Amino acid sequence: MTHSGRGAVHPGKHDLSIGDRIGSYYQGFPGLIDQVRITQGVREFRPVSASLDGVRTAFLRLESSPDLKYQVTNLTRAPVAGISVEMSIVADDALPSVVAASHQRIPAALDDSAALDLPAGKSVEYSYKLNTRLRPGDYSLRVTIDVPDDESPWRNVETIPLRIVARRIPHQMPVVMWGGPTRSRLDELTRIGFTHFLGLSVDHQRIWNAGSPTGEQNDKYLLESQKLLNDALQRDLRVVANLQPGSWLSNNSETAKFLRVGRDGKPLAKKNVAPSFPELQKFGFNVGASLAQTFGDSPALEAALINSELRSSYSDVSHHPHEREAFRKHAGFDIPDLVTSRWGVAHAKLETISADRVIPDDDPVYTYYK
Repeated sequence: MTHSGRGAVHPGKHDLSIGDRIGSYYQGFPGLIDQVRITQGVREFRPVSASLDGVRTAFLRLESSPDLKYQVTNLTRAPVAGISVEMSIVADDALPSVVAASHQRIPAALDDSAALDLPAGKSVEYSYKLNTRLRPGDYSLRVTIDVPDDESPWRNVETIPLRIVARRIPHQMPVVMWGGPTRSRLDELTRIGFTHFLGLSVDHQRIWNAGSPTGEQNDKYLLESQKLLNDALQRDLRVVANLQPGSWLSNNSETAKFLRVGRDGKPLAKKNVAPSFPELQKFGFNVGASLAQTFGDSPALEAALINSELRSSYSDVSHHPHEREAFRKHAGFDIPDLVTSRWGVAHAKLETISADRVIPDDDPVYTYYK
């Protein structure tokens, strides 16, 4: 029998059963079931597949021609010989036309014995240089894979949608949305008149642990961020990264030794780090470099908001030995005893102040605060 109106299989409350009854209905399957396979996700049945390395699909017209990285993978249990790949850009208009194309064979040098074969389970990466001089509009990257066979040659064609975005009119005033909207509300931002919004960050803990610039490792975050950059660029919006190395350092137990200290050597009441430490300056550089390493190829990333809303407590005085030594080397004398906070010194505490309260340029307290 065929029952109309039935949909796809979806999660239910019963345990999994193949061909047997469920509950007390005793409605078994009156037939033969052969070669059952249960999988999570889509299972491949092609001998060879091609996949785009990355999900960037929006490009600014006349930007430096990016290389679209592709991987061709042998999904079978035996070598496949003579694979050829053809890539072309097709305009998505009423009369599709091929506007650029290239044809190349997979290189043979996987190992000496492989010749032109692609071993079982192995992949080869190659690239296609996108022509960003094309007029703005929607295109498709068409990838055609041919596997020769005397009896049944195999061909597979895949298409990836791309868009070339027009360049901006120069000298526009930025109008920044103070927050990160969802991808579904980007059209609303454009309608209101925003040009930028806050939308990206980095994993400060991972960068601190690495001690050097390092790209994002969270695949889910990478995927969502790249989609956000694609969607923003297509709508003539730009993204402002929100980076907080100062706040992260000041609120992390691992960096307690870098907190600003008073004359007694104890951390100040308002905990914040002293950026005079070379380790923290290096970390600040690594945060910016990590952002560039992960998202720097996208023209949608146009600015960074760094250490936003670090109030004046983050510019307080500090008395680490190396800080006192740096001032002594600069001024020729120690930090004056009257210096206790960022607020300066009340004039009543200055014994040598003149009646007109004019302070000489070489006054020790004034020299420090300068």
